[in-house]
Amino acid sequence: GHEMLRIDGSGTICIVALTPRTRLLLGGVVCLPKIVISIFLLVLGCKWLSATTSFEALVMNTMAMEFVLHVDELLYEAFLPVAYRRQVADINFFRRHPPKGLKELELEEFMSYAKSASYLVLGFALVFLWSEYLQSVLPRDISDVKQHCQVYLRTLAPICARYSVFAIGGSQSSGCYPFGGAKDALETQAPGHLQHSQFRTVR
Repeated sequence: GHEMLRIDGSGTICIVALTPRTRLLLGGVVCLPKIVISIFLLVLGCKWLSATTSFEALVMNTMAMEFVLHVDELLYEAFLPVAYRRQVADINFFRRHPPKGLKELELEEFMSYAKSASYLVLGFALVFLWSEYLQSVLPRDISDVKQHCQVYLRTLAPICARYSVFAIGGSQSSGCYPFGGAKDALETQAPGHLQHSQFRTVR
């Protein structure tokens, strides 16, 4: 059989072939976990950044996500010896490419531009799909928030239902103060606040 490794004159190790078992191990132990972790971090990062309420928190969350994305490289640089890291850096995959003509080079250049444009369109499409259909952080409509805020909304209900300063003859709820709610009425009883009875003459 053919050898899997080849060492050139400069000491660089080139991988020229892989057995089916080695390919399966690389795919199951290296590639598949990285894909799963990347998708999980993408979804978690979108939720995390969508829940940010200020620009300062957005910057801090972005820096935290950057650390999480590169923590494997930081651990690799911190714990592995320099000699081993140098050996890993010297390993290359040997890929033999047939010579390309002018049309093939032009097609390759066009495909590189098309790939960059597709990444841009995909980025905008993912943002739109996430914000409109996938995310569960921000409410899509005010009705989604109303059912969670009924208790708070009841505290903001006016003390009287109807009041008009232009009521004919002043007979319409003349002793009622329409501004504020039940919560505000309790706060006005604290020292330093005007009493509710002082507002009854407002017309």
